[in-house]
Amino acid sequence: MLARSWFPGLLSMAVVVVGCGGTAPSPPLVSPPLAEAIEQGEVADTDESAAVHTDVELVILSRCPYASGTVRTLLDINEDLGRSLSIEVTYLGALDEQGEFTNLYGETEVQSAQVHVCAREVGERQAWFRFLQCAFEPEVWPTMPRNWPICAQRAGIDPAAVSGCLAGTMATTLLRRDYAQSAALNIVASPTVFFDGQPYWGGRSYDEMIRYLCHVTGDEQTRPSLCADIAPPPQIAATLLFDSRCTDAATCNFRQEITLLETLIPGLELARLDYASAQGKRLFDLIQLVVDAPALPLIVIDGALSTEKLILQRLAEYLVPFGSGYLLTMGSNWDPRGEICNNQIDDTGNGVVDCRDPSCAKAITCRKKEPRRLDLFIMSGCPFAAEMLPSVNRVIEHFSRQRSQVDLRLQFIGEVGDDGQIYSMHGPEEVQEDLRMICAQALYGEQYRFMDYVTCRATDFENRHYDACLPKWMSKKRLNRCVNGKQGKKLLKKSMALADRLGVMGSPTWLVNNHIFMEGRNANAIVRGFCEHNELAACDLPVAGEVESRRFREREPCCNP
Repeated sequence: MLARSWFPGLLSMAVVVVGCGGTAPSPPLVSPPLAEAIEQGEVADTDESAAVHTDVELVILSRCPYASGTVRTLLDINEDLGRSLSIEVTYLGALDEQGEFTNLYGETEVQSAQVHVCAREVGERQAWFRFLQCAFEPEVWPTMPRNWPICAQRAGIDPAAVSGCLAGTMATTLLRRDYAQSAALNIVASPTVFFDGQPYWGGRSYDEMIRYLCHVTGDEQTRPSLCADIAPPPQIAATLLFDSRCTDAATCNFRQEITLLETLIPGLELARLDYASAQGKRLFDLIQLVVDAPALPLIVIDGALSTEKLILQRLAEYLVPFGSGYLLTMGSNWDPRGEICNNQIDDTGNGVVDCRDPSCAKAITCRKKEPRRLDLFIMSGCPFAAEMLPSVNRVIEHFSRQRSQVDLRLQFIGEVGDDGQIYSMHGPEEVQEDLRMICAQALYGEQYRFMDYVTCRATDFENRHYDACLPKWMSKKRLNRCVNGKQGKKLLKKSMALADRLGVMGSPTWLVNNHIFMEGRNANAIVRGFCEHNELAACDLPVAGEVESRRFREREPCCNP
């Protein structure tokens, strides 16, 4: 078999996982607001010692240790390159429903970030950089924000001016502005780095970043003289083998993967080869001699990659030797020689077309259509599912709690071991809650009465004392008989088997009419997605009392290595 997918593992260097089993959207490929402002002359750069070679935008948590190393490295590089980088730093965070600051590191992070933005506001540009160098020194960083005056004095910034900023409303205003800028870019990972408006997903060592800055970004004519002493990345040829017949974005959209790979391998020269061509089929035949059941798309990389020790080390566990080079899977399961289940063509030549072909038995497009059915796949211990469940309750209220209107079914994500034991991402307590929820659904399904319990548990899902959420009409004895007996385990295993067959790993995930995946994070979005495939009178009405979950409006930030 081909090596496991490299993309999720390497993407975690820059983009944090925000769903239980899913990933956050990557930063959009657009210029950050501050970089755009510099280009348009709205923000003055007081450093006139050199022409700008590269715009650098950093989005960080002030208390994130991974951010501290990245900031110091880039400031060192900037000095070595004659201050030719236009560096802007934006702080990452979120606001709660009351508009108050909330953050991964709590009040200490907020206070430290306020010190940073005040020093940035009152200090000159190079003084601000000196402040950051001090603030992120290994012996100083753990003491922030308590010892910020030391860094202000060392940087040449008036401590009284910083104190004045902190004492008034300016610090709050500045930090809110930063939080809004990072939220507008959909950034949730610290540090996130942009070079010339493009997200940087490469390594964060001095050598890796200076080589990238010297030979990949900026204009060759304006590069600092020091770049002449930095060896350019070697040209590494690679071929992307893909199948143009695959139109499913979830399976064959490889734009993000290619963008990441081009950042990791600055000298990559990528050619594209369609399986539909004779050359593409010949290459696939050769790959089949080396690996069992290869899937497309995949990349064939030249052996020159072996000279790049840092890159090779990072990719080593995902590479498969192939001739003098390597194969790199994209994590898809597309078999170009299999039946395409929705193109009305007999692709395999066995006389049966599309869903009649046995190989299409598990294809989502070939599942029986069940109008008005709505499946929600969750993990009960997933905070993103928990924050959405009150919206689900509003959805069923919108359809008068009638299954004839919407046939909602809670499904669960997990794994059944060879020993028959049930496992889930968040441990045994999550399995127990999954059992309670699925048993409540089975025993009290009429008019979705079970959702009273489910919604209550979602508001305090980490509390192990579930009893307080049991409605008076729900029998604890009857519920536990199901949970601890064969019925509950049978129901949960069946539900998890369905999630496995459909390849569902992210919580929450929606399936409408038994054969279409859809998006929906709040009640209005869920109703819209459901109504795209079902015509009901309630579809023309807005959902009453809907308030979008904060986690999906402004995702909690995370510090990411």
